Amino acid sequence: MVEFCFRKNFQQCLSKYTTFFFSAGLLCCLASVIVKQEGQTATFHAKTTVHVFSYRWNFTQNNETEEVIRVEEGIIKFKGTRFKNRLQTNVKTASITISNLILNDNGTFTGCITTDKGQIYPNVSLFVTGNDLLTYNCQLGHNVTLKSGLQTTEMGHSANWTNGSDFNGKEFASFQNSVIRYGDGFNNFFLNKTNLDLTIIQVTNNQRGFYCSELKMNNYLHIGRKHQVIVYDPVSTPNITNVAQPARRFCAAKCSVKNGPDLNLTWYYGDIIISNISNPNISILTLQIEIQREDISNYSCRAQNSVSLEMTPLSLVWHPCHSSTTSAALTKTRNHELQNLASCQDPDEHLENLEGRNYGSANPTNQT
Repeated sequence: MVEFCFRKNFQQCLSKYTTFFFSAGLLCCLASVIVKQEGQTATFHAKTTVHVFSYRWNFTQNNETEEVIRVEEGIIKFKGTRFKNRLQTNVKTASITISNLILNDNGTFTGCITTDKGQIYPNVSLFVTGNDLLTYNCQLGHNVTLKSGLQTTEMGHSANWTNGSDFNGKEFASFQNSVIRYGDGFNNFFLNKTNLDLTIIQVTNNQRGFYCSELKMNNYLHIGRKHQVIVYDPVSTPNITNVAQPARRFCAAKCSVKNGPDLNLTWYYGDIIISNISNPNISILTLQIEIQREDISNYSCRAQNSVSLEMTPLSLVWHPCHSSTTSAALTKTRNHELQNLASCQDPDEHLENLEGRNYGSANPTNQT
């Protein structure tokens, strides 16, 4: 009885007895799924309280099966090299534990446990996901594509997309046997048959949040990813007004814009940042600087978030508040100040010119 599972081919043993239960002895196949992240630990249990005589665990990945451990009468008879020192076992409970999980540990663990009541055949699929969260910054009303990580689908591929921060969320899109199905309320979602990427058409604020993709090959876990969609409203155009200060040498220009998530308001002189502000706790961002009228063609106020940019040149709205008699002196003074400002910049700091960049598409970035 003890040697039953070891004298027969292990897969034949499982296939023969998976669907049958005998009253003469405890014989069952226990199937479950474990989802873990890289670096975590997973334990596979025999789920029995009776005395264990002997047991064996196999690991299957990409239709290839290998033995990882075999124990008889409390003595380890064989221990494979696939998991090396990351594999531990409890000879009393017949459980195995794998620590410091990696993505290549995805697969199915099948056990053959011999007890004084019969045989038990636990079957556990391990799904290891990366720690990195794919983040997509997109503009309201634009399309965003969530990447599955697959290049091209092959025979045997299937996929499930769920809504939520873990893989137990509501399923809303699936692919199996070349057939795509969508859940109710997900009318603007499109699943690509070629690579199983998911595109949200004209994304709305209600569709911001977390999504998970689970890809399988011949029912074995293949690729798992977590995605976060962040939706931004388009940036408003900054508004500039000039504030006269007759008692001072310079006029003041005030720039304001409607605030939003991750919004920055910045004054530029050419490509040089003069001043900027970002404050999520106020509804209107306002930034004021002093201006010399001879330099107005070089000033601009820019509002930007992660997906869009709006700019207003000072020259479009400026009304002079200085007399011409002081123009030469003021020009000399202001040029001197700008030279000092430029010299104070960190030479290693990259002041990026935001004009001309394409902010219309959403690009995924990794976030820990």
